[in-house]
Amino acid sequence: MPSVLIPVIAKDFTPLQGMFAPSYGIDEAAATGMAAGPLASYLYDQARFEESELSVLPGVHMPQPSPSRLSIKLVLKSGQIQKLYAGGDAYRVKSEEVNY
Repeated sequence: MPSVLIPVIAKDFTPLQGMFAPSYGIDEAAATGMAAGPLASYLYDQARFEESELSVLPGVHMPQPSPSRLSIKLVLKSGQIQKLYAGGDAYRVKSEEVNY
């Protein structure tokens, strides 16, 4: 089964996101730019969310909610995404080893 990205947008336009990779034994990753970057790109390209910078709250609906906050910056040229920067603050709440 492939990994899936499920975006959920809160009322105040702070996106909530989760990254799921059950085929690798990861029910949900608490903080990952691998999910936040594509979410920001999707919101800009498809949902016409016209901000080039946004904060993303990952993993807030996990059994042990993540205190992480990610910042995404889209570098635009003529309205098209040229680059994407993802970073932020993350806190370890659990460690797991994935073997594949």
